[in-house]
Amino acid sequence: MRVLIICENTIDRSEFHWITALPGHGIDTHVVIGPDSPDIPRLRDAGIEVTPIRMRSRIDRKAARALRRALAASRADLVHCLGSHKQVANALAATRGGPTPIVAYRGTMGHLNRWDPTSWLSYLNPRLRCIVCASDAVKHSLARLRVPESRLRTIYKGHDAAWYQAADRDTLTGLGVPDDAFVVGCAARIRALKGIPVLIEALRRMQLPDVHLLLVGENHDPHVRGMARAPELSERIHLVGRRDDAASLMGACDVFAMCSLRREGMPRALIEAMSQGVPPVVSDVGGMPELVVDGECGRVVPVSDSTALADALRTLRSDTDLRASMGRAARERIESHFSIQQTITQTVALYRDMV
Repeated sequence: MRVLIICENTIDRSEFHWITALPGHGIDTHVVIGPDSPDIPRLRDAGIEVTPIRMRSRIDRKAARALRRALAASRADLVHCLGSHKQVANALAATRGGPTPIVAYRGTMGHLNRWDPTSWLSYLNPRLRCIVCASDAVKHSLARLRVPESRLRTIYKGHDAAWYQAADRDTLTGLGVPDDAFVVGCAARIRALKGIPVLIEALRRMQLPDVHLLLVGENHDPHVRGMARAPELSERIHLVGRRDDAASLMGACDVFAMCSLRREGMPRALIEAMSQGVPPVVSDVGGMPELVVDGECGRVVPVSDSTALADALRTLRSDTDLRASMGRAARERIESHFSIQQTITQTVALYRDMV
C-alpha cells in the first residue's frame, strides 16, 4: 500500500512517530510538507520521501497542480491530510475526477458551518472518505453538522511517557517560583477560550499564599495580564511566555490545570503533563473528560466554575497521598489508552479499511 500524507509546515512528536512507523507495517509513505519546514531533514533521515509544496490559501491552483504531480509520482492508493482547511481543500482539488480516497484529520471543534460555502471546500465536502477525529467530542460535533457517522472515526493522538523528562525545581526557581511553593501549571496559547481568568479567580478564592500559578504560552488576552497584576496575586502568578521546554516545566509542577471554555478537542499539553505523572484538574469541555477520569486520575469540574476549581486544587494541595495516587493513575491512563502504539495500529487498520 502507498500513502501520500499532506502536513502543515510542522509536525508534532506524535505525528512524526506514527508516520515514520508506517513503512515497518508495509506502507510506502510519501510526505508533502511546506518547503520551510524544519521537519524535512529528520523525515528524510528516517527514510521518508518528502516533497516540499507551499500552500498559500484554500484555493491555490499552483499548489493543487503540484499535489497532483506528487500524487502521480507516488502512485498513492490513499491521501491523508493532517493539516487544516487549506491542506484539505487543495487535496480535494488535486484529486478531483480521480478514484483516490481522501482521509482528513480534525483536532478541534467549531469554525465550521453548513451555511458557509468555504466549509464545503474542506471538512463538509462529501468527497472525503473519512475524517479522523482527535476525540469523540470532535466526532460528535461533526455529526451535529450532518457529516455521516460512517465517515467519522476517533483515533487518539498517542504519546509515550518515555518522551518526557520533568524539569527540576531549580528551573522553576529560576522563573521566580519559590522552592516551597505548591505549583499549578498551565501551558496553552493564552486567549479568551482557554479560560485563564477562571483559573486566576480560583487562585484568588483559595487564599493560600503558598499556591503559585505558572502560565506558559503566548499571551493573547490583555485581561489576563491585568488580573495577574492584582496586588494580592502579582507575586504568585508567573507569566513566562512561550517556551520550548513547556512540557518539562509542566512535569515539574504539582498539578496541571486546563480550564477551557469551549472547542477543546484533545489538548496536547494535558497529555504531556499526565505522561509525567502530574495530576490534572480540567473543565468538562470537549475531549478532556474522555482523557481524565474524574476522581481516579484527576478532577473534572464544571466549565467556568472557579469555586469548584478552587475546591479541587485545594484538596490536591492538602492531600499528598491523593495527589501521588492520581499522578500515577494519570500516567497509567496515557500508557493504557493513549499510547503511540495504539495510534499506529489504528491508523494502519484505517488505511486498510479505506483501500
